[in-house]
Amino acid sequence: TMEERLTALGVSDAELAGLAYVSPDGPLFALSQARPVPTEDWPVFQRLAQGRALVVFDGVNEALAMHGLNMNVATEVAHLLSLLRAVSRSTGAAVVGIAVMSKESAKEGGPGGAIGSQHKRATVDVMLRMNMKRPFARGADGMSEVLISKDRPGSLRMVCQDVKRERLAEFALSSPGLGTVVAARLGRLLPEAE
Repeated sequence: TMEERLTALGVSDAELAGLAYVSPDGPLFALSQARPVPTEDWPVFQRLAQGRALVVFDGVNEALAMHGLNMNVATEVAHLLSLLRAVSRSTGAAVVGIAVMSKESAKEGGPGGAIGSQHKRATVDVMLRMNMKRPFARGADGMSEVLISKDRPGSLRMVCQDVKRERLAEFALSSPGLGTVVAARLGRLLPEAE
């Protein structure tokens, strides 16, 4: 379960108590005259999100499909993104949407882009991507670096120490045996050698 994975990463019981995992069975809004209208599940979700510092939508494209929206159509993507902004406004939480990167972006090592409409990138203030350095696996050590693809406010780039000001952090897991995580680390990277 998610709780077991987070416990293995060192998340305390007190921190887990503040976690609410929601996996809706149906859409949180419907379209009426091309505008999103909340469904009966919306107030339940909103209550669960209230008081949280962070709300994560794990699977933006899945959420689009659940709502009958096409991930390649900018106006339809805008409807879901307006829902994410509404969650942030109504709860005060930071809202994170997780999206799969296109294979072309991953291969080229460019700034990265999510699969589907470019509107995802255009609308958000911050876009981060994980660049795998060593694959994560049971019984192995894995590492990814966290790169900034977009930073509209500019505050994240201030802490980057690399020449391009895009390498924000690294995330590493050490797992010597099946199902065992010895250490998880999220830390700032050292400056690149010039």
